[in-house]
Amino acid sequence: MVPDALSRKLETNIVVQLTKQKELLKKMRQLDLMVIWRVSESGQLMVFQIQPTLMEEIREVQKEDPSLQKFREQVEAGLRSDVHIHTDGALYFGNRICVPQKEIR
Repeated sequence: MVPDALSRKLETNIVVQLTKQKELLKKMRQLDLMVIWRVSESGQLMVFQIQPTLMEEIREVQKEDPSLQKFREQVEAGLRSDVHIHTDGALYFGNRICVPQKEIR
């Protein structure tokens, strides 16, 4: 139980440290980044990594979906106005991202 208690305390400290860096938080939100960390038994920070977010996974899966590829081609040809390509490259229906019927749902 001791490592658990240490982990929670360290987690709180890291969150506090990150929230004090407002510019960094702003950039992280803009990039839609997620922070993941692992703590050793001694309570030291061992790994700091950035992983893709759900939005990035959706954009990647969109590229493999034949129906969405057809929609993309129609949008690019000016044949559809209900679907658009967002600045991040993802397909949107109105203000909602198009999520293929895959394991991501």
